[in-house]
Amino acid sequence: MGLFDIFTKGNVNNLDVKSDDFMPMAISQSLGLDVLNLSQDEQNLINKGYGGNVIVYAIIKRIAQSGADLTKVLIDENNPEEIIEDGEVYDMLLRPALLQGEIITQYNYFESIITTLLASGNVYQRGIKATGFGDAWERMEIIPSGCTTPIVGNSYLYNAQGYLFRDRLKDVTIPYEDIMHTKYFNPTTTGLASLEGLSPLQASIYSLTGSTDIQKAISVITKNQGARGILTNEANRTGGGVGMSESMASKIKSAVNNVIRGIDKIGSVQVTNASLKYLPIGMSSADLKLVESGVLTDRQLCNAFGVKSNLFNDISASTESNVKEATKSFYNDAVIPTVNKILSDINNNWLAQHSKRDNKKYKLILDTSTIEALQGDQKEEAEKDKINMEGINIVLNMPISSEAKQTILIDTYGYGEESAKVIANTIINE
Repeated sequence: MGLFDIFTKGNVNNLDVKSDDFMPMAISQSLGLDVLNLSQDEQNLINKGYGGNVIVYAIIKRIAQSGADLTKVLIDENNPEEIIEDGEVYDMLLRPALLQGEIITQYNYFESIITTLLASGNVYQRGIKATGFGDAWERMEIIPSGCTTPIVGNSYLYNAQGYLFRDRLKDVTIPYEDIMHTKYFNPTTTGLASLEGLSPLQASIYSLTGSTDIQKAISVITKNQGARGILTNEANRTGGGVGMSESMASKIKSAVNNVIRGIDKIGSVQVTNASLKYLPIGMSSADLKLVESGVLTDRQLCNAFGVKSNLFNDISASTESNVKEATKSFYNDAVIPTVNKILSDINNNWLAQHSKRDNKKYKLILDTSTIEALQGDQKEEAEKDKINMEGINIVLNMPISSEAKQTILIDTYGYGEESAKVIANTIINE
């Protein structure tokens, strides 16, 4: 089957088009669109970002594993108070996906797709049907995002017309309706042309490049520092030597190296009773500034992912209190929004098929009660509620008219008129 054989002449999005109006992203260069921008090369971005930068790896790994570890609860919105803990759909979600031929657990599933989404801006999942499931997908197959591109039309108004997967031996076209494509919104010209999402790494491409270059530079500086210092005659500096034979100098050099080399001797100075002087050779001021500038680029990368840099070894302003606040922010600004974005597509696409089949309204939601960093807020709110209830009880026991009680409830506790009227007329049993 040819690349365009999956399309037939017809009406797409209420626009009359022909099958040859559709083309993969690379072919759309004929429209004068710059779709091969380096920062938009997803696999290159994954390789050099997640696979080649330690701070990016640490950020994405922590968000992905934290998101995978959150409790996901299955409910039927027709009866939201009752948690579903058995049945076909519940069992399906325990081992929900296929990754490189292996069926994976729910934890590994979320870790994989969160990592892919953050690293590339896209997650492609192919729905797999099975006997007994009807038209509903039994599980998802995670398709490598760096090897997949939407097949686009000749208008910015078209959705994807399918997906092109570049496998090792051949290109495979996958129909649009078989793929669940989760992505970050990408309003750039390249994004409009390619229908691909925008990764945080694409928006911070200069910070990523700078951070990686600095890491490489530090490695080179450390590896090629050369001599650590010069051992010279204190009395006869002009000669540049210690007045010894070449053989004697070689033996002293070997002996000194044996003494000062080794990880356990870093920063140490050895002492001899000879009349010698040690001249240290350290990093230049330019080298030190280069090392310091790495902190700035790492902070910019943290900003792109919505996390605080003091969670990733930026100790310049770390205190116990702001680390706690940073951990709260980590969940509220990075982990929970990312997981909820993925859950939204799961609920509105995959589980919607099972809802239709079973005449239910399945929904997979987060249970954040197990997140220790957020429990302080919940305790604070509970304490406020307790104080309010004590205050309301005092008001209700006051020897004043119901109208006066209503006024206090409205002005002090923010109740509406109807609610205040009902509460004010409540009889309190002493």
